[in-house]
Amino acid sequence: MSEVPTNSQIKIGMSVLIELKQDQGTGNLTEGTVAEKLTGGESHPYGIMVRLDDGAIGRVKEIVGEFSVESNQDWNEDEYQKYLDEVSSYRRQTTPQFEIESIQIATKIISKSEVPKSEDKFIEFKKTFQIDSKEKELRLAGKTEAADGRKKEQKKIEHSIKKEISIALSAFGNTMGGKLFIGVDDDGNVVGLDDDLKKCGDSFDTFTREVQKSIDDFTRDSVFVNEIIISIGEDNSFLQLEAHPFRQNPIYLHDDNLEEFYIRGFGTSKKLSTINTVNYIQKNFN
Repeated sequence: MSEVPTNSQIKIGMSVLIELKQDQGTGNLTEGTVAEKLTGGESHPYGIMVRLDDGAIGRVKEIVGEFSVESNQDWNEDEYQKYLDEVSSYRRQTTPQFEIESIQIATKIISKSEVPKSEDKFIEFKKTFQIDSKEKELRLAGKTEAADGRKKEQKKIEHSIKKEISIALSAFGNTMGGKLFIGVDDDGNVVGLDDDLKKCGDSFDTFTREVQKSIDDFTRDSVFVNEIIISIGEDNSFLQLEAHPFRQNPIYLHDDNLEEFYIRGFGTSKKLSTINTVNYIQKNFN
């Protein structure tokens, strides 16, 4: 049996894949946001039982998204206010740099040695733009049934993976800027873009346009998207997207009828509650 997330690894507001009772043994998984943890212990052989924000109940089989904070429960109030003061000070001192009418693709090639070794409030790594690497791992391990189950949820999983990229970039834009690397794992190792490029006919230009379109679809802010500088990694092995502090307006994430607001925190992107979003915008945008 593959390992499942423990209680302490699962956070309220986190995107996860759960197995519903009626789907047991089928391989079908349901994606959603954790609203409540129902298992008291640290672990369970079949997964921690949770309730999603849409009311669905099941056991968590995998964490698929970053921690999204509806309140500030993982920051104490002093830390939160101190960080907001740091952001506000930075945004006031940093000179707006980009008045760009079209998307810039940097001509310089970034070497693999220039990739940072860890994530922080300015750096984010993503192994892929749209590929469910977990399905591939399951197939290589001979777990065909589980892999087939994930394949049934392929569109939902790909949607979530793409969304995480736009979340990080919007969070960078709403705070102090930052760089997102696609084709780099969590440890800062360049893993390449071969699978992503295959889905784009092995065309790097097509792949880059798909990335840009996805960000535009989620943010619905072409001015912000146009200011993201895209640089190509050595041997077309990764992509670097650099977002600078955006001042014209807040950057929201749009997903169906939902509108979400993220800021960059201590190495992750955090979704603010409505009241915290209003307060943050009043303090950091004209």
